Amino acid sequence: MPLKQEAMAMLDKIPQAIKELQREDASASEDEESIMEKAQIAAKQIEETAEKSQEEPAVQAGVTPVRLVDEPMDVRDYVIRNSPATLVLISQMFSVLLLVFFLLSVGKLYRRKIVRISGPSFRRMRKAARIMNELHHQVRRFLFVMVISALFVGILTWLAFLLLGVEQAALWGVVAGIASGVPYLGPFLVLVGSGVAAFLQFGELNTAVIVALTSLVITSIQGNLLMPWLTSYVSSLNAVAIFIGLLFWGWLWGPVGLIVATPILMIAKSVCDHVVNFRPVGELLGK
Repeated sequence: MPLKQEAMAMLDKIPQAIKELQREDASASEDEESIMEKAQIAAKQIEETAEKSQEEPAVQAGVTPVRLVDEPMDVRDYVIRNSPATLVLISQMFSVLLLVFFLLSVGKLYRRKIVRISGPSFRRMRKAARIMNELHHQVRRFLFVMVISALFVGILTWLAFLLLGVEQAALWGVVAGIASGVPYLGPFLVLVGSGVAAFLQFGELNTAVIVALTSLVITSIQGNLLMPWLTSYVSSLNAVAIFIGLLFWGWLWGPVGLIVATPILMIAKSVCDHVVNFRPVGELLGK
């Protein structure tokens, strides 16, 4: 809520950003053309015009010539065309939230049921309880690591953008921190978004690249140094298993699947390590 005004100000700049990017692209392409290329293009256009004037029949009386004009981008029409994908994403997030709510509302019901059906021997029931406790502690530690990483990315992005003079630096810090929880996709979106926002604000491509690279450096430190170092204390998954899990759950659940992929893999590996028939699967998932 405190960042609502900054978010609305950023959204108001999107149409202007599109126009600025189109204008910059047009000017850059003109600067790159040499004199010889311009002369060749002009000669080709003159030749094509002469051929058309010879081939086109005379316009009949009473017939109005038709001229095709490209219409400007309609933001409302663009939103309407992409509304089905947005509705799917919202429905997926809502379904996951409902699932989490129901699981939390039943308390330890399923925990007791799993322990009960693992019987009848007391040894098997105790083993099931030990597995559940291990899963509980692993997920808690992983969520703690995610929070620490998000705070690192958010605070560092806010300070870096503040030093670079980027507007809405606090909002970008919050967005970068939240997006860091979505592997690969989140940092990429922040990289592109911050670069476009910086280009719109400063009007210089070099400054926009510096801002985007700053975001990339921060997320790279978080993804390649901080997260592996912290995750090594709470998980024994190998990088290939994590990447394949991200691909599968991202395909199945979209962005939500990217968030829950690693905890699901951690749960699967813990179960496989404690069940004799599934230990080869646990070995494949481990380091």
